[in-house]
Amino acid sequence: MSLHRINDNTLLDDEEYEDHVDGNWALGLFIIGAIAAGILTFNNLGILGADNAPKWLKFTIIVIASAVSGYLLSKLRNVVRLLLFLCVSASIIGFIAYFIWMQL
Repeated sequence: MSLHRINDNTLLDDEEYEDHVDGNWALGLFIIGAIAAGILTFNNLGILGADNAPKWLKFTIIVIASAVSGYLLSKLRNVVRLLLFLCVSASIIGFIAYFIWMQL
């Protein structure tokens, strides 16, 4: 069993550290999802037919869409981590294959 230092006064064992990292991923993905959904919803309010809606209704639509999107993305954090890993791996393999191809 190893201990991981996360700040000056906190040491975590392996299981606690994995929970800490998982929570950081969830928070980061929630923020990214909420910001992206908020921007997309704001820019596409005309498609929803809310161009002439009151300001409070537009605000409510944007906040609800942001919260739902952030929540769903944070719940899918393991899938996002897997897809990110696969994209990075495919990029590295593609770069190596390209380098070899150019040398032939």
